[in-house]
Amino acid sequence: MQTTSDPLERLIGESDKHYEMYKNYLLSGYSRSVNNISIDFGISPRQGYQIAQKYLWKERTNLADKQEFHRLYNLFSNKFEHLQKKRMQNAVRLYGVMQENMEKYLDYHDLYLPNKTEKPDINKADKFEKTDEHTSRVDKTFKMFHRYEIVCGRIELFFDKLKQNKIDESDFELINFDNENLSELEHSETLIPETA
Repeated sequence: MQTTSDPLERLIGESDKHYEMYKNYLLSGYSRSVNNISIDFGISPRQGYQIAQKYLWKERTNLADKQEFHRLYNLFSNKFEHLQKKRMQNAVRLYGVMQENMEKYLDYHDLYLPNKTEKPDINKADKFEKTDEHTSRVDKTFKMFHRYEIVCGRIELFFDKLKQNKIDESDFELINFDNENLSELEHSETLIPETA
């Protein structure tokens, strides 16, 4: 099944209930949670994740986010200084790259590691313990997912504030990545081993 250029479009075979679940998930913004949607609709989280995977919730919401970020940038960018606009442009670019890398890893996991427990729950990534030393690939993957989620969460929060027209100067620090080494996050090889 393939998604379309319109993230609000209903997919072929998607029932009324499943489409309604997806729309609720989409409209939840940066606080999206398959678990919460599953509970709201009276099904188990396992069933919810199966539905979300089958009907490409993550891919569709990522597309919706990127389209919305571009729209907001075009709408508000003339109000900001050059450095602020540059950071907004970089935030949009980073978000797209990181979401694509996370999707590549999840696709790799489903293809090569169907019986493994290495697949991070990206809805719980912010709860992972951060440590300085990680020796196993599993620990490194969880740590990387944690970093992806932190960066993407900051970007989502910034654009959510922008959408509500509640941006002030300090909010641009949310997307100030000038002194953060994010180069490894921009390469899917960080998550997917060379032997894949």
